[in-house]
Amino acid sequence: MLIQEVSYLTADYKKTLQLRNNILREPLGKKLTSQDTQEESEHLHFATLYLDSAIACVIAVPLEGLAKIKLRQIAVATEWQRQGLGLSLINYVENTLYPRGTREIELSARLETKGFYQKLGYKTVNSVYLEIGIEHIKMHKYLTKN
Repeated sequence: MLIQEVSYLTADYKKTLQLRNNILREPLGKKLTSQDTQEESEHLHFATLYLDSAIACVIAVPLEGLAKIKLRQIAVATEWQRQGLGLSLINYVENTLYPRGTREIELSARLETKGFYQKLGYKTVNSVYLEIGIEHIKMHKYLTKN
């Protein structure tokens, strides 16, 4: 198993698209399209790779340069969930971006994952809202040197 940053449009990036489609879109009866990903060349992509698949992934979107980012499209393959991959991936992202100047991270968590992010030190910022028909909550964390 290897956690790494992956470059846009590479074979590993395309593996993350398949994972995101399977975990985040198909259960909603939707499909990830090129229109959904057209701005992703400006984003940072991270993945946990195993054999020939992406088994976890996340996108880091710069909001204020790299000082503030938004994590989005966080996905872990169903058969790998609840095994610490999400935790390892988020820790990797935080530890990779902090030396690059990231001090603040925000994300929109599906309500059922709120506890997971709280364990990682994320705090809720607002009340529950609907996004793509699913209850979400905005969460936030300030990064400090470990």
